[in-house]
Amino acid sequence: MNARKDRRRGTSAAALRLRRRAASATGDPYATVARPEPSVRRWVIGIVVALLAVSGWALVTGGVFDSPVAHTVRSASIWSDPAVGLDDAAARQVIGDRRLVIVVRAANATPGARDACRDLDAAAEGTVVVILTAEADDWATYGCQYLFDQDDDLGRAAVIEERVSTGVGAFPGRPLDAVRTIVVNYDLLVAFDRIPGDARTFRPSLPRYVLAGAALAAVVLGALGIWWAARRAGRSLGATAATDQVDSDHRAVLSTAMTAIAHALLRLDSRPGAEPANRDELFQEYLGITGRIAELDRLTGDDHRDQLDRVLRDADALLDDVSAAVR
Repeated sequence: MNARKDRRRGTSAAALRLRRRAASATGDPYATVARPEPSVRRWVIGIVVALLAVSGWALVTGGVFDSPVAHTVRSASIWSDPAVGLDDAAARQVIGDRRLVIVVRAANATPGARDACRDLDAAAEGTVVVILTAEADDWATYGCQYLFDQDDDLGRAAVIEERVSTGVGAFPGRPLDAVRTIVVNYDLLVAFDRIPGDARTFRPSLPRYVLAGAALAAVVLGALGIWWAARRAGRSLGATAATDQVDSDHRAVLSTAMTAIAHALLRLDSRPGAEPANRDELFQEYLGITGRIAELDRLTGDDHRDQLDRVLRDADALLDDVSAAVR
């Protein structure tokens, strides 16, 4: 009795291992050994969307939609229309590193000076901007400051925008002298503490730092992900190899058991004398089990697992019954 219980416990363990093996061999998507991962995970989509958003933010704040003037003054202190004949290199040397941006335009330039100045609010942030537009015997001037919020100190802003271009009308047709005059006015405003005296700095926009950090994080996380995936794959292969070996052994045991049942049935059939009362029943049960074993290859999922469990239990019970009949 105890031996039979031990054999049944062994058969149950074999059933578990064989179920995994059979599920893997038949491509069952619910197999224990190999479960396919989802092709796209939600957190991956979230990261991609976040990176796309940051990239778009970087493009917008980085000046992808800037006008030619704004694109230039984002990293320079002077822009001039070739028609006015200004030596830009000399003008840059005069302006130096001051928080000053000068735009020199030809006559009848569009858009208007006010709109042109507003177009530079992001590109010339932290500076005083002067728009010079050539006229027949004068310069039309328009100033706008982006040092501070104009609503915080409207009077100070008005003084800066008005005084910074004073006197340029004395130099019609001489744009470099007009630039020198603006620089002198700027220095006077610095001396009277109307304008900060520190230098203009050119800094990449915040999204560029974010993108640089994201790129570094992607490299580090990618390396960690590759290491983790390789480690997991190694463990999975090791577990699969061990499971395959155990399953192969139990399949051999099952095959041996079915062979022993067939041999015992043949002995029972050829034995002279009275036949056991359940002889035909034993033969029919054996044929039923072999038929269900043949059906296993056509079953998948829960049907396959249930069929395998039933076959193992029935084969174990049949082996006991046939052995008892032969004795």
